[in-house]
Amino acid sequence: MEARLWALVALLALALATPLAVGADEDGEDGADGGDPWTLEELRTRVAYMEQRGHGIQSQASRTGGPGRERLRVFQPMGSFRLRHKHATHEVSLALDVVSSASADALDAISHASRENEAGTIEITSAWDATPDDHVSFTEGYHHEEPLASGFFNLGYTRDLADDNATLGVSGGAIFDFFDPLTPSGFDPGFARRQTYTVNTSFSQILSPTTLFAATYGITHQHGTLQTTWNSTPVIDDIHRAPEVFPRTRTRHALGARLLQMIEPSRTTFELRYRYYRDDLGLEAHTGELRVSQYIGQHILAGTSYRLHHQDGITFYREAVPSGFDPELPLTSDSDLSTFWAHEVAWRLTFFLNSVEVGDAISMSYVHYTRSNDLDLDLASIGWVRRY
Repeated sequence: MEARLWALVALLALALATPLAVGADEDGEDGADGGDPWTLEELRTRVAYMEQRGHGIQSQASRTGGPGRERLRVFQPMGSFRLRHKHATHEVSLALDVVSSASADALDAISHASRENEAGTIEITSAWDATPDDHVSFTEGYHHEEPLASGFFNLGYTRDLADDNATLGVSGGAIFDFFDPLTPSGFDPGFARRQTYTVNTSFSQILSPTTLFAATYGITHQHGTLQTTWNSTPVIDDIHRAPEVFPRTRTRHALGARLLQMIEPSRTTFELRYRYYRDDLGLEAHTGELRVSQYIGQHILAGTSYRLHHQDGITFYREAVPSGFDPELPLTSDSDLSTFWAHEVAWRLTFFLNSVEVGDAISMSYVHYTRSNDLDLDLASIGWVRRY
Protein backbone atom coordinates (compact mmCIF):
# COMPACT_ATOMS: atom_id res chain seq x y z
CA MET A 1 0.00 0.00 0.00
CA GLU A 2 2.79 2.43 0.90
CA ALA A 3 4.47 2.07 -2.50
CA ARG A 4 1.18 2.72 -4.30
CA LEU A 5 0.51 5.81 -2.21
CA TRP A 6 3.96 7.23 -2.99
CA ALA A 7 3.33 6.58 -6.69
CA LEU A 8 0.02 8.45 -6.48
CA VAL A 9 1.71 11.35 -4.69
CA ALA A 10 4.27 11.56 -7.49
CA LEU A 11 1.50 11.53 -10.10
CA LEU A 12 -0.31 14.29 -8.24
CA ALA A 13 2.83 16.41 -8.31
CA LEU A 14 2.98 15.88 -12.08
CA ALA A 15 -0.72 16.79 -12.35
CA LEU A 16 -0.15 20.03 -10.48
CA ALA A 17 2.73 20.95 -12.78
CA THR A 18 0.83 20.24 -16.01
CA PRO A 19 -1.62 23.18 -15.96
CA LEU A 20 1.23 25.54 -15.08
CA ALA A 21 3.10 24.45 -18.19
CA VAL A 22 -0.01 24.63 -20.37
CA GLY A 23 -0.93 28.13 -19.19
CA ALA A 24 2.53 29.72 -19.29
CA ASP A 25 3.02 32.72 -21.57
CA GLU A 26 4.87 32.19 -24.80
CA ASP A 27 7.86 34.16 -23.51
CA GLY A 28 7.98 31.98 -20.39
CA GLU A 29 6.61 34.65 -18.05
CA ASP A 30 3.71 34.17 -15.68
CA GLY A 31 1.77 36.36 -13.29
CA ALA A 32 4.74 36.76 -10.94
CA ASP A 33 6.74 38.39 -13.75
CA GLY A 34 4.03 40.75 -14.94
CA GLY A 35 2.00 38.36 -17.12
CA ASP A 36 -1.67 37.52 -16.75
CA PRO A 37 -2.29 36.17 -13.24
CA TRP A 38 -3.54 32.76 -12.26
CA THR A 39 -6.82 32.76 -10.35
CA LEU A 40 -8.01 30.06 -7.97
CA GLU A 41 -11.72 29.62 -8.72
CA GLU A 42 -12.74 26.64 -6.65
CA LEU A 43 -11.61 24.14 -4.00
CA ARG A 44 -13.48 20.93 -3.27
CA THR A 45 -13.14 18.01 -0.88
CA ARG A 46 -15.45 15.08 -0.20
CA VAL A 47 -15.53 11.88 1.82
CA ALA A 48 -17.85 9.02 0.81
CA TYR A 49 -18.61 5.62 2.31
CA MET A 50 -20.43 2.78 0.52
CA GLU A 51 -21.59 -0.59 1.83
CA GLN A 52 -22.93 -3.27 -0.50
CA ARG A 53 -24.76 -6.45 0.46
CA GLY A 54 -26.12 -9.35 -1.55
CA HIS A 55 -25.27 -12.55 -3.38
CA GLY A 56 -24.17 -13.46 -6.89
CA ILE A 57 -23.48 -16.69 -8.72
CA GLN A 58 -20.14 -15.35 -9.98
CA SER A 59 -18.88 -15.00 -6.39
CA GLN A 60 -17.02 -17.99 -4.93
CA ALA A 61 -17.76 -16.89 -1.35
CA SER A 62 -20.31 -19.65 -0.74
CA ARG A 63 -20.15 -22.74 1.43
CA THR A 64 -23.18 -24.40 -0.18
CA GLY A 65 -22.30 -24.05 -3.85
CA GLY A 66 -25.05 -21.50 -4.45
CA PRO A 67 -24.71 -17.74 -4.97
CA GLY A 68 -21.79 -16.32 -3.00
CA ARG A 69 -21.66 -13.18 -0.92
CA GLU A 70 -21.02 -9.85 -2.64
CA ARG A 71 -20.32 -7.88 0.53
CA LEU A 72 -18.28 -4.78 -0.27
CA ARG A 73 -17.19 -1.68 1.62
CA VAL A 74 -15.57 1.36 0.01
CA PHE A 75 -14.13 4.41 1.74
CA GLN A 76 -13.28 7.26 -0.66
CA PRO A 77 -11.68 10.61 0.15
CA MET A 78 -11.27 12.97 -2.80
CA GLY A 79 -10.25 16.54 -3.51
CA SER A 80 -10.04 18.91 -6.47
CA PHE A 81 -9.23 22.48 -7.37
CA ARG A 82 -9.84 24.69 -10.43
CA LEU A 83 -7.53 27.41 -11.72
CA ARG A 84 -8.16 30.05 -14.39
CA HIS A 85 -5.52 31.61 -16.62
CA LYS A 86 -6.57 33.99 -19.39
CA HIS A 87 -9.36 32.17 -21.32
CA ALA A 88 -8.56 28.72 -19.92
CA THR A 89 -9.45 26.77 -16.79
CA HIS A 90 -7.57 23.77 -15.40
CA GLU A 91 -9.21 21.41 -12.93
CA VAL A 92 -7.19 18.76 -11.08
CA SER A 93 -8.87 16.03 -9.02
CA LEU A 94 -7.52 13.16 -6.96
CA ALA A 95 -9.58 10.28 -5.54
CA LEU A 96 -8.40 7.42 -3.33
CA ASP A 97 -10.48 4.28 -2.69
CA VAL A 98 -9.94 1.84 0.16
CA VAL A 99 -11.95 -1.29 -0.70
CA SER A 100 -12.82 -4.13 1.65
CA SER A 101 -14.52 -7.14 0.04
CA ALA A 102 -15.72 -10.42 1.49
CA SER A 103 -16.42 -11.89 -1.97
CA ALA A 104 -13.82 -14.47 -2.86
CA ASP A 105 -12.19 -13.77 -6.22
CA ALA A 106 -9.11 -15.07 -7.98
CA LEU A 107 -6.76 -13.16 -5.71
CA ASP A 108 -8.34 -14.70 -2.62
CA ALA A 109 -7.53 -18.17 -3.89
CA ILE A 110 -3.87 -17.55 -3.15
CA SER A 111 -3.52 -14.46 -0.96
CA HIS A 112 -6.94 -13.10 0.25
CA ALA A 113 -5.87 -9.84 -1.42
CA SER A 114 -9.39 -8.63 -2.24
CA ARG A 115 -10.23 -8.38 1.44
CA GLU A 116 -8.52 -5.00 1.25
CA ASN A 117 -7.39 -3.11 -1.81
CA GLU A 118 -6.44 0.47 -2.60
CA ALA A 119 -7.19 2.38 -5.79
CA GLY A 120 -6.33 5.87 -6.92
CA THR A 121 -7.33 8.14 -9.80
CA ILE A 122 -5.80 11.40 -10.96
CA GLU A 123 -7.67 13.47 -13.55
CA ILE A 124 -6.86 16.80 -15.20
CA THR A 125 -9.37 18.73 -17.30
CA SER A 126 -8.35 21.84 -19.24
CA ALA A 127 -10.97 23.97 -20.98
CA TRP A 128 -10.41 26.88 -23.37
CA ASP A 129 -12.78 29.56 -24.67
CA ALA A 130 -11.43 29.70 -28.22
CA THR A 131 -14.05 32.34 -29.07
CA PRO A 132 -17.08 33.62 -27.14
CA ASP A 133 -19.11 30.83 -28.81
CA ASP A 134 -16.53 28.04 -29.22
CA HIS A 135 -15.23 26.00 -26.30
CA VAL A 136 -12.65 23.19 -26.27
CA SER A 137 -11.79 20.82 -23.43
CA PHE A 138 -9.20 18.12 -22.90
CA THR A 139 -9.18 15.53 -20.10
CA GLU A 140 -6.37 13.16 -19.24
CA GLY A 141 -5.92 10.85 -16.30
CA TYR A 142 -4.53 7.72 -14.75
CA HIS A 143 -6.11 5.04 -12.54
CA HIS A 144 -4.34 2.31 -10.60
CA GLU A 145 -5.50 -0.58 -8.47
CA GLU A 146 -4.47 -4.18 -7.93
CA PRO A 147 -4.25 -5.79 -10.51
CA LEU A 148 -5.18 -3.09 -13.08
CA ALA A 149 -3.78 0.18 -14.42
CA SER A 150 -5.62 2.53 -16.80
CA GLY A 151 -4.78 5.63 -18.77
CA PHE A 152 -7.52 7.71 -20.36
CA PHE A 153 -8.14 10.92 -22.30
CA ASN A 154 -11.07 12.80 -23.81
CA LEU A 155 -11.31 15.73 -26.25
CA GLY A 156 -14.49 17.80 -26.45
CA TYR A 157 -15.87 20.74 -28.46
CA THR A 158 -19.00 22.81 -27.72
CA ARG A 159 -20.60 25.50 -29.90
CA ASP A 160 -23.08 28.05 -28.53
CA LEU A 161 -25.93 28.80 -30.92
CA ALA A 162 -28.92 31.15 -31.19
CA ASP A 163 -27.57 33.85 -28.87
CA ASP A 164 -26.55 31.24 -26.28
CA ASN A 165 -30.03 29.70 -26.21
CA ALA A 166 -28.75 26.40 -27.62
CA THR A 167 -25.53 24.37 -27.55
CA LEU A 168 -24.15 21.62 -29.74
CA GLY A 169 -21.31 19.43 -28.53
CA VAL A 170 -19.17 16.51 -29.62
CA SER A 171 -16.49 14.61 -27.74
CA GLY A 172 -14.34 11.53 -28.13
CA GLY A 173 -12.02 9.62 -25.90
CA ALA A 174 -10.19 6.41 -25.17
CA ILE A 175 -9.35 4.23 -22.17
CA PHE A 176 -6.40 1.84 -22.16
CA ASP A 177 -6.50 -0.91 -19.49
CA PHE A 178 -3.56 -3.16 -18.62
CA PHE A 179 -4.01 -5.97 -16.10
CA ASP A 180 -3.13 -9.47 -14.90
CA PRO A 181 -5.83 -11.85 -16.23
CA LEU A 182 -6.16 -13.96 -13.07
CA THR A 183 -8.23 -17.13 -13.49
CA PRO A 184 -10.88 -18.36 -11.00
CA SER A 185 -8.25 -20.64 -9.43
CA GLY A 186 -5.81 -17.76 -8.90
CA PHE A 187 -3.45 -18.61 -11.79
CA ASP A 188 -1.91 -15.64 -13.60
CA PRO A 189 -1.41 -16.57 -17.29
CA GLY A 190 0.53 -13.40 -18.08
CA PHE A 191 -0.63 -10.02 -19.28
CA ALA A 192 -3.83 -8.70 -20.86
CA ARG A 193 -5.11 -5.44 -22.24
CA ARG A 194 -8.38 -3.79 -23.20
CA GLN A 195 -9.12 -0.67 -25.25
CA THR A 196 -12.29 1.40 -25.08
CA TYR A 197 -13.14 4.14 -27.60
CA THR A 198 -16.13 6.46 -27.17
CA VAL A 199 -17.78 9.19 -29.27
CA ASN A 200 -20.56 11.33 -27.79
CA THR A 201 -22.80 14.06 -29.18
CA SER A 202 -25.02 16.43 -27.19
CA PHE A 203 -27.60 19.11 -27.82
CA SER A 204 -29.42 21.48 -25.48
CA GLN A 205 -32.12 24.08 -26.10
CA ILE A 206 -33.72 26.69 -23.85
CA LEU A 207 -37.42 26.33 -24.55
CA SER A 208 -38.49 29.16 -22.25
CA PRO A 209 -36.93 31.26 -19.47
CA THR A 210 -37.70 28.41 -17.06
CA THR A 211 -37.50 25.31 -19.32
CA LEU A 212 -34.47 23.46 -20.71
CA PHE A 213 -34.30 20.39 -22.94
CA ALA A 214 -31.13 18.35 -23.58
CA ALA A 215 -30.32 15.14 -25.45
CA THR A 216 -27.22 12.97 -25.84
CA TYR A 217 -26.10 10.01 -27.91
CA GLY A 218 -22.97 7.96 -27.37
CA ILE A 219 -21.36 4.97 -29.03
CA THR A 220 -18.62 2.93 -27.38
CA HIS A 221 -16.46 0.20 -28.89
CA GLN A 222 -14.33 -2.14 -26.81
CA HIS A 223 -11.63 -4.56 -27.92
CA GLY A 224 -9.41 -6.99 -26.07
CA THR A 225 -9.92 -9.08 -22.94
CA LEU A 226 -13.44 -7.97 -21.97
CA GLN A 227 -14.33 -10.60 -19.38
CA THR A 228 -13.76 -10.26 -15.66
CA THR A 229 -11.22 -13.03 -15.68
CA TRP A 230 -11.71 -14.22 -12.09
CA ASN A 231 -15.50 -14.53 -12.46
CA SER A 232 -16.80 -18.07 -12.81
CA THR A 233 -19.91 -20.21 -13.38
CA PRO A 234 -20.86 -23.41 -11.49
CA VAL A 235 -20.62 -26.66 -13.46
CA ILE A 236 -23.43 -29.17 -12.87
CA ASP A 237 -22.31 -32.46 -11.28
CA ASP A 238 -18.76 -31.19 -10.90
CA ILE A 239 -16.80 -29.44 -8.16
CA HIS A 240 -14.93 -27.04 -10.43
CA ARG A 241 -16.20 -23.76 -11.90
CA ALA A 242 -16.04 -22.62 -15.52
CA PRO A 243 -14.27 -19.30 -16.25
CA GLU A 244 -16.14 -16.35 -17.73
CA VAL A 245 -15.69 -16.01 -21.51
CA PHE A 246 -16.50 -12.91 -23.61
CA PRO A 247 -16.16 -12.11 -27.31
CA ARG A 248 -13.13 -9.99 -28.18
CA THR A 249 -15.25 -6.97 -29.17
CA ARG A 250 -18.31 -5.18 -27.81
CA THR A 251 -20.17 -2.14 -29.18
CA ARG A 252 -22.54 -0.13 -26.98
CA HIS A 253 -25.14 2.53 -27.79
CA ALA A 254 -26.74 4.93 -25.30
CA LEU A 255 -29.40 7.57 -25.98
CA GLY A 256 -30.44 10.01 -23.28
CA ALA A 257 -32.80 12.95 -22.81
CA ARG A 258 -33.65 15.29 -19.95
CA LEU A 259 -36.16 18.05 -19.34
CA LEU A 260 -35.75 20.70 -16.63
CA GLN A 261 -38.57 22.91 -15.43
CA MET A 262 -38.16 25.62 -12.81
CA ILE A 263 -41.09 27.04 -10.83
CA GLU A 264 -39.93 30.59 -10.08
CA PRO A 265 -42.37 31.61 -7.32
CA SER A 266 -41.43 28.62 -5.14
CA ARG A 267 -37.82 28.25 -6.41
CA THR A 268 -38.46 24.59 -7.20
CA THR A 269 -36.81 22.68 -10.04
CA PHE A 270 -38.09 19.43 -11.56
CA GLU A 271 -35.83 17.34 -13.77
CA LEU A 272 -36.99 14.31 -15.76
CA ARG A 273 -34.38 11.97 -17.29
CA TYR A 274 -34.53 8.94 -19.57
CA ARG A 275 -31.76 6.71 -20.94
CA TYR A 276 -31.93 3.84 -23.43
CA TYR A 277 -29.02 1.40 -23.72
CA ARG A 278 -28.30 -1.45 -26.12
CA ASP A 279 -25.20 -3.40 -27.12
CA ASP A 280 -24.36 -6.10 -29.63
CA LEU A 281 -24.22 -8.80 -26.92
CA GLY A 282 -27.98 -8.62 -26.37
CA LEU A 283 -28.12 -6.40 -23.28
CA GLU A 284 -30.92 -3.83 -23.42
CA ALA A 285 -31.87 -1.39 -20.66
CA HIS A 286 -34.27 1.46 -19.88
CA THR A 287 -33.65 3.98 -17.10
CA GLY A 288 -35.96 6.72 -15.90
CA GLU A 289 -35.28 9.27 -13.17
CA LEU A 290 -37.12 12.14 -11.51
CA ARG A 291 -35.21 14.81 -9.54
CA VAL A 292 -36.67 17.60 -7.43
CA SER A 293 -34.68 20.49 -5.94
CA GLN A 294 -36.06 23.07 -3.53
CA TYR A 295 -34.49 26.19 -2.05
CA ILE A 296 -35.31 26.74 1.61
CA GLY A 297 -34.60 30.37 2.30
CA GLN A 298 -31.42 31.87 0.85
CA HIS A 299 -28.87 29.40 2.19
CA ILE A 300 -30.30 25.87 1.98
CA LEU A 301 -30.92 23.70 -1.09
CA ALA A 302 -32.69 20.37 -0.59
CA GLY A 303 -33.09 17.70 -3.22
CA THR A 304 -34.44 14.21 -3.72
CA SER A 305 -34.59 11.79 -6.63
CA TYR A 306 -35.98 8.42 -7.65
CA ARG A 307 -34.45 6.25 -10.35
CA LEU A 308 -35.99 3.13 -11.95
CA HIS A 309 -33.89 0.79 -14.09
CA HIS A 310 -34.76 -2.38 -15.98
CA GLN A 311 -32.53 -4.48 -18.16
CA ASP A 312 -32.73 -7.73 -20.12
CA GLY A 313 -29.77 -9.97 -19.44
CA ILE A 314 -26.91 -10.57 -21.81
CA THR A 315 -27.60 -13.42 -24.25
CA PHE A 316 -24.99 -15.80 -22.82
CA TYR A 317 -25.85 -15.35 -19.13
CA ARG A 318 -26.12 -18.74 -17.36
CA GLU A 319 -26.64 -19.74 -13.74
CA ALA A 320 -24.88 -23.06 -14.38
CA VAL A 321 -23.52 -25.13 -17.28
CA PRO A 322 -23.47 -28.92 -17.76
CA SER A 323 -20.25 -30.89 -17.63
CA GLY A 324 -18.78 -31.29 -21.11
CA PHE A 325 -19.83 -27.78 -22.22
CA ASP A 326 -17.85 -26.05 -24.95
CA PRO A 327 -15.25 -23.87 -23.12
CA GLU A 328 -14.84 -21.62 -26.17
CA LEU A 329 -18.44 -20.36 -26.16
CA PRO A 330 -19.25 -17.02 -24.46
CA LEU A 331 -20.35 -17.49 -20.85
CA THR A 332 -21.03 -15.36 -17.79
CA SER A 333 -22.86 -15.61 -14.47
CA ASP A 334 -22.21 -12.00 -13.46
CA SER A 335 -25.30 -10.70 -11.68
CA ASP A 336 -24.66 -7.23 -13.13
CA LEU A 337 -25.39 -8.69 -16.58
CA SER A 338 -28.54 -10.63 -15.71
CA THR A 339 -32.18 -9.55 -16.03
CA PHE A 340 -33.32 -7.39 -13.11
CA TRP A 341 -35.22 -4.34 -11.88
CA ALA A 342 -33.40 -1.70 -9.81
CA HIS A 343 -34.65 1.15 -7.62
CA GLU A 344 -32.58 4.06 -6.32
CA VAL A 345 -33.68 6.78 -3.90
CA ALA A 346 -31.40 9.70 -3.02
CA TRP A 347 -31.52 12.73 -0.73
CA ARG A 348 -29.23 15.76 -0.87
CA LEU A 349 -28.82 18.81 1.34
CA THR A 350 -26.53 21.79 0.67
CA PHE A 351 -25.82 24.66 3.07
CA PHE A 352 -24.48 27.88 1.49
CA LEU A 353 -22.59 29.66 4.26
CA ASN A 354 -22.18 32.87 2.22
CA SER A 355 -24.07 32.93 -1.08
CA VAL A 356 -24.91 30.48 -3.84
CA GLU A 357 -22.29 31.94 -6.21
CA VAL A 358 -19.26 32.45 -3.93
CA GLY A 359 -17.98 31.45 -0.53
CA ASP A 360 -18.25 28.17 1.36
CA ALA A 361 -20.84 25.43 1.02
CA ILE A 362 -21.30 22.11 2.80
CA SER A 363 -23.21 19.28 1.15
CA MET A 364 -24.48 15.93 2.42
CA SER A 365 -26.07 13.11 0.49
CA TYR A 366 -27.47 9.63 1.03
CA VAL A 367 -28.34 7.03 -1.63
CA HIS A 368 -30.11 3.70 -1.19
CA TYR A 369 -30.02 1.29 -4.14
CA THR A 370 -31.72 -2.09 -4.38
CA ARG A 371 -32.37 -4.53 -7.20
CA SER A 372 -34.43 -7.66 -7.72
CA ASN A 373 -31.55 -10.17 -7.98
CA ASP A 374 -30.47 -9.89 -4.32
CA LEU A 375 -28.24 -6.84 -4.18
CA ASP A 376 -28.54 -3.55 -2.31
CA LEU A 377 -26.21 -0.80 -1.18
CA ASP A 378 -26.09 2.39 0.86
CA LEU A 379 -23.89 5.36 0.00
CA ALA A 380 -23.34 8.40 2.22
CA SER A 381 -21.08 11.38 1.57
CA ILE A 382 -20.22 14.79 2.97
CA GLY A 383 -18.36 17.48 1.08
CA TRP A 384 -17.10 21.03 1.27
CA VAL A 385 -16.57 23.53 -1.53
CA ARG A 386 -15.22 27.06 -1.63
CA ARG A 387 -15.84 29.27 -4.67
CA TYR A 388 -13.85 32.46 -5.10
